[in-house]
Amino acid sequence: MKPLFEKFRKYKRLLEASYEGNLGAEEVMKFYMNAPEDHITAFEKYLQDDDDLSAWKLLQGVMGVDLVGIPGPDLTITIDDEEDLNEMSLRMDTLDDPFAQNLYDALVGKRKEAVVYHGTSTSYFWDIVNSGFSFSDERKNFDNTSPGTYFAFTQDRAGMYTIRSTQRAGGEGIIFVAELPLSRLSRDLDDADSWDKTSKLQAMVADEIDPGDITGVIYPATGDGPEIPINKFIKWVNQGDIPRIPPEDDQVERTFKDATEDDIDHAVIDYIQDLIQYTDFTEYNFGQDMMAFNQKVLEALQGIDYKQYKFWNGDMWVTFIEKLLGTENENEDYYKTERRFQLPLYRVIKKYVEEPKYFEKFRKSKGYNLNLADPGSIGTWDPE
Repeated sequence: MKPLFEKFRKYKRLLEASYEGNLGAEEVMKFYMNAPEDHITAFEKYLQDDDDLSAWKLLQGVMGVDLVGIPGPDLTITIDDEEDLNEMSLRMDTLDDPFAQNLYDALVGKRKEAVVYHGTSTSYFWDIVNSGFSFSDERKNFDNTSPGTYFAFTQDRAGMYTIRSTQRAGGEGIIFVAELPLSRLSRDLDDADSWDKTSKLQAMVADEIDPGDITGVIYPATGDGPEIPINKFIKWVNQGDIPRIPPEDDQVERTFKDATEDDIDHAVIDYIQDLIQYTDFTEYNFGQDMMAFNQKVLEALQGIDYKQYKFWNGDMWVTFIEKLLGTENENEDYYKTERRFQLPLYRVIKKYVEEPKYFEKFRKSKGYNLNLADPGSIGTWDPE
């Protein structure tokens, strides 16, 4: 049998487990001292294959303890599928600089997509729906800007550009919503020297963008209006319900993207923001410090598999934050009295995942009734 210490070192990659009154490290040590050789071999094989869950379950079965963080046999987790995660989209407005090089490289490496907004005039509606977004001199709102299509990461920022568009082309303001791979977006160099935060909330795409990347529109163009799915809006237009946009002569079959829910990274960041309220790191709960902190967290998360960190509890996340910031949480540990931070992340993550009703309401406009008698005004919501 291998020396105990040498074998135990292999445990360092396994996430810390705990149960009432004991530490996982102690249990693993006992496991190595008492388990049959074939079980130890199986345990180490699981670790070698990065199958921490099976390793944990084997340890639990041999030692006869219930380790906090191990899902029961009847628990189904659906948000840790890598393919599903890649289909979710990112909101970039919670970051200090979405194009910080290390962050950008990490997100592009994970094939992340961003929700982006393009403010324009209804006069260009059919052109964009049929041909997508492409640079055009006659559509430029400002002189001396780089050739390309500009997108904002917030509705408010996009709404600013509808004013200039309607002044030039008439019509009414409308905001197109799309989900684009970050790899296609680049920093708006025209505003690179701008002092204000909003200059970082804009991106440029130099090549053409297929109309199929459009998910919806915000009409009228407001900072808090819902996104109306593009197919639904086209139907309203062709029914003659949007007076400022003429119906098309021959209706065409089109395929567009569906809006996707927030990436799980958003929920994890919200969880961490909640956690640090109970630590020494409360300075990162607001303002510019919060944006910069979120940026560091998001970048770091790209290097860790969710299937690994979903088992982390509050202690593990505090250690993660300490390493991220290079400083220790020395005085405040109130989080240890909170049940949600004693549990592994997967047990509480649903509390932080975007509320499904919110997604249905603002990305799918469920229950939203456009005022068809006066489409330029704000619509109404169903009571429920």
